[in-house]
Amino acid sequence: MMRYLTSLAVCLLLFAACTREWEDLPSSDAQGEGIRIVLSAESMELVETRAEDASYTEETSTEADSRVEHVIIYAFNSDGTSLLARYQQDLEYPDKEVRMMLPVNKGSVLLHAVCNYEKLWDENIGSVQDLENKLVSITQPDGAFNGSMVMHGTLGIGQADLSDKAKVNVIWVKRIAARVDFALKFDPEDPTDKFYLGNVKVYNIPNRAYLVERVQDDPAAAGTDAATAAGDGNGFWGGSLLLQTEGEDLAAGVSARFYLFENRQGRESDKVYRLKFADNENMWQTMKGEVGRTYPQATYIQVSGTYVSDEGRTTQSVTYDIYLGENNYSDFNVVRNSHYNITATIKTCNKLDTRVSATILNGAQITPAFNNPLDAHCNAVRCLGYTRNTAGWEVYVENPDEHPWLEVSLSSQYRPRIAGKTYMGTDGNELDPNMIASSRMEGQGAMAGYFYIHTDEYIPENLTADESLNNTTDPASWRTGYVVLRDKGNNSTYRLEVKQRPAQVVRMPVKNLLGQVTSYNEYFVEYELEEKNLTWGFLMYGANPVMTGMINDRWDGLSNTRKLYQEAVKIPQDPDDDSTDSGIYWGAYNGYYTVADQYPRSTDLETVVNRIPDDHMIKYVLGKNRDRNGNGYIDYEEIVWYVPALDELAELYSAMHDAGRGNVFFQNSEDKFHSSTPYLAGYTAEVPGRAFYVKMGSGEKSFAMRDRQYNVICCRRKGAWTGNEDAGYEGGVTVDDEWNEDDVDVMPKQ
Repeated sequence: MMRYLTSLAVCLLLFAACTREWEDLPSSDAQGEGIRIVLSAESMELVETRAEDASYTEETSTEADSRVEHVIIYAFNSDGTSLLARYQQDLEYPDKEVRMMLPVNKGSVLLHAVCNYEKLWDENIGSVQDLENKLVSITQPDGAFNGSMVMHGTLGIGQADLSDKAKVNVIWVKRIAARVDFALKFDPEDPTDKFYLGNVKVYNIPNRAYLVERVQDDPAAAGTDAATAAGDGNGFWGGSLLLQTEGEDLAAGVSARFYLFENRQGRESDKVYRLKFADNENMWQTMKGEVGRTYPQATYIQVSGTYVSDEGRTTQSVTYDIYLGENNYSDFNVVRNSHYNITATIKTCNKLDTRVSATILNGAQITPAFNNPLDAHCNAVRCLGYTRNTAGWEVYVENPDEHPWLEVSLSSQYRPRIAGKTYMGTDGNELDPNMIASSRMEGQGAMAGYFYIHTDEYIPENLTADESLNNTTDPASWRTGYVVLRDKGNNSTYRLEVKQRPAQVVRMPVKNLLGQVTSYNEYFVEYELEEKNLTWGFLMYGANPVMTGMINDRWDGLSNTRKLYQEAVKIPQDPDDDSTDSGIYWGAYNGYYTVADQYPRSTDLETVVNRIPDDHMIKYVLGKNRDRNGNGYIDYEEIVWYVPALDELAELYSAMHDAGRGNVFFQNSEDKFHSSTPYLAGYTAEVPGRAFYVKMGSGEKSFAMRDRQYNVICCRRKGAWTGNEDAGYEGGVTVDDEWNEDDVDVMPKQ
């Protein structure tokens, strides 16, 4: 396995728009003098390291890595002992400058800029020392990136430059976290070998970082960063981060991206490697697992899977530990403002490589690619199954009559088992029965491949909509079932526990334009954010009648979500007539969409749905719903889990924080969350449309460009589909008898 390190190289102007401004000057200095400031993300050298060579070039970060949405600027006296003024502003394209007032006759000043860390404004910062002691903490292992990265930079300005009103003062800012791009490939030396990927996890993730960098010249020593400062492990996230990999073909490679705070654990002397392998640096990397165990807090990626060799005669459960660092063998430092580009290629299951742990498999085994518990919505999660013998295998739900919500199949796509219905494959033949969800499936030969566990939504009984009964964070409330894999040859079994959280009920008022409560509706809310930092999408979506009408629809997120889905994939009355309007991903002529011409004409809805980008809010929401009628895709009416509208989302904040309530929880509940309510239309890639969002930490409503990466929480109305008792047969989508139809404007399906 080879690993490459690349340092982040960017030089991008960060744009400011005057959506909000706050200035804090001492009252005696009300007559200040203004200065012009431009923020720019610091450019760094790219270092690409291989065992046999090294080269130097430059690379530009992603736009999101360099995005500044908010800045706080502190002005201190020249020695940093006293705060003279502070200023904060929301930033947005296309403005480039921040203008700040400073008190007069204070001499030289020292500026510190803090980007994308709004909560710092409410803290007592009176000197540079206060900033240097400030810790940035996260509550989730992937919290180092929340649509943007926290950055810090400083600039000293002399009196002469302060007097030059035309001078533009540039503050170069550094990201306090690092980005890691991980690629995994399988290129065996023996072409008959096979490798089946189970999961990819990251261990030893720092949960805090100093806002101001603590410079260290000696990479061989452990750093003085926040993770290692205490030396007691308290600076690390307690568990692991399960990575969601992209791609299906290991020969071509699968990939994942994550961000983490700096973790400088030190560097081993080359002497250790020369004693064993002389100057053969290609062999030095095989020792990194052994050496890494002497650095117990070093960050590493662990790849788990099943390796089949000797033409199928030997099967081993394997894990590969890949330590992050500047090189392949001796460095165990993760440095802020860096980009680690790691490619791991599995060629053999070789015990000489100390990063590899292998165990011979003789019985049945399941390796899940998910963490318990699953959330309340519908789920389809992958598992790697293995049996040794060729006499056959079976996978089944234990006590299926007691667990109708739990099913299995060989397909990630849920296909309900409907009496009398036949599913046909793309080749025109009847589909393998194991591709249809059921409580049991079986096959011939040995099993060495993936299967999927499907769970229906978990909507608990709560007839009075009593929010105090919500207990989704209590393990006692989770429902539990078991999936069993049996090897028919030796009758060995593996029993996998599957847990699922209940949804949380929220009683939401519906208000008129005067803010008066007209009625109450009941909703259910999920807990977990399976994906984060999503875009709203529809960047160049024009101001057509549907979108214009949605701007004023701030209480009906279900209608908004269904309309957005329909606008993406709607079928024209004559699908073969390319002169008529259709969804933006059909590729037909459409006067409203710039994106339409990017795709070949298609009349297949499944193809069109797959064209929706994976980081698009609507694509994410579709995965929480279920194809109930088995027609191969999510129908308009089958969308019951949806993105709340602006005022619905704001009411979720109230449900979490109002006195007497506060029994609703979900991950990252202090972050910014998209609503399904659009704002201004967009016409070009440079000037995309806007959409409303809510800062869930404060309840504040605002709007931003639709390419901004915020989180998405999904809701479900009480009384919509809950599933029949057998949980595998078709049903309808309804609302309860108490639902206020006057508040619902659902666009008819076309």
